[in-house]
Amino acid sequence: MSVSEFVSGQERLEIFNQLEREGIILNAHLMGTGLTQLTVIKRLTSKKDEWFFLMACPACFKTRTSDLDDWDLGFAFIGEQGIPYRFFTSGGSMVGENDILIRIPETIERIIRRKHFRIKAHPAAVLRARADAQEIEMRVIDISQGGALVMFTADQQLRMLSSGQQLLDLRIMLLPGEKEAEALRVNRAEVRSVALEPQSGTYHFGLMFVDLTSREEKAIKNRIYVDQRQMLRKKTV
Repeated sequence: MSVSEFVSGQERLEIFNQLEREGIILNAHLMGTGLTQLTVIKRLTSKKDEWFFLMACPACFKTRTSDLDDWDLGFAFIGEQGIPYRFFTSGGSMVGENDILIRIPETIERIIRRKHFRIKAHPAAVLRARADAQEIEMRVIDISQGGALVMFTADQQLRMLSSGQQLLDLRIMLLPGEKEAEALRVNRAEVRSVALEPQSGTYHFGLMFVDLTSREEKAIKNRIYVDQRQMLRKKTV
């Protein structure tokens, strides 16, 4: 099962830096024309707090762009560990005879094949943990044996986590009114993704549970499916 994560902020710029540094091949597609071409990023540049990348303009693109009011471009590439990425952007301006300067989009889509099935959490589900010795509380969006997707609660919207940050002493309350003593406990998790959710304007954080024993994995699996059955039962009553 494949799912998408959207990478934004500094993490997306780090990905573009890697594309330039390592000469990773991009599959460029001029939308609405059926034209595709392999290319690489030559360099990155910024103008008035906006970031752009320079790439060689394929000859076949040049012959078609004069017919278009605007350029809508799609790109795909394979990143680290064979993970596919894609992004879309528009505009573009010629630099000299052979290059094109293109705006870096706000988000990049990362397509991940999940090891574990994710279950949507109850709207009241919360996660408490320690981050840099401070107590935080987050709402659980979905959860699996391997991790969870979370966001800060309304009273902590100004808080932020960074990719690679460690969370300790996780307590996960999956049902309404559940006490901390009844919580699902995980010793440690790592923030693997940070993405801005366009519709709500809030950040979603992908957590990966770290160093779980087989016993802990089984406990998480059992708890998730027991709670899911309880939620379904309540809906049918």
